[in-house]
Amino acid sequence: MADVIEKEIIKIKKFVYRAEYIKALQYANYVLKKFPNNFKLKVNYASILGDAAEMLSPVKRAEQKKKSIEIMRKLLSEARWHQKSRELYVLKNEYYWQTAQHFKQYQLGVREVRASNSSGGYYSQGVGAAWHAYFLAKRGQLKRAIYWAKISINAWKNYNKHVPQYYNQYVHWALAYGILNQQKQMMSMLKMAAKLSKKSLNYREFQEIIEFVNNLR
Repeated sequence: MADVIEKEIIKIKKFVYRAEYIKALQYANYVLKKFPNNFKLKVNYASILGDAAEMLSPVKRAEQKKKSIEIMRKLLSEARWHQKSRELYVLKNEYYWQTAQHFKQYQLGVREVRASNSSGGYYSQGVGAAWHAYFLAKRGQLKRAIYWAKISINAWKNYNKHVPQYYNQYVHWALAYGILNQQKQMMSMLKMAAKLSKKSLNYREFQEIIEFVNNLR
């Protein structure tokens, strides 16, 4: 059964890699009904539930994100049975992301790299450091924001050596460049994200980064 589930997770992630979160959620829900007690599937479902919420209206988005976080918290209480599971890392990374604990997400990435999970570790470092920098910048702590934006960019350069084709890295990479006021590099990253996800630059996720950066000025 493990091989069957792994194949199903690969199918789910194909939707995620194309930024097709609604389709990913629908398929994850379908598979979870077939294997309702599988830890990996529950982690993937909870993660995608939170990501797909971004497509909804503000009220429904908040409700769905809350549900996602509640599922993750329950799964974390089960985590003692999965201490050596890579899915435990995925769960923690997604939980820190959905609860906006970006510095903890960065720290998780540092630990994962030390534990030889380089691709996952650098991903968590890149996301965590970029958004930690962003919220520092929003508070006017520009020197610290610049410091963390540079850390994020370095993490993405390392991540890119392992996984160059995942569109999502370029979104957060763009944010880090935007914080450094390097507009050309920011737009280059967003164009790469658009190319890999086969989306327009007008896609919500890309436009949000531009808006967030512009509002810092």
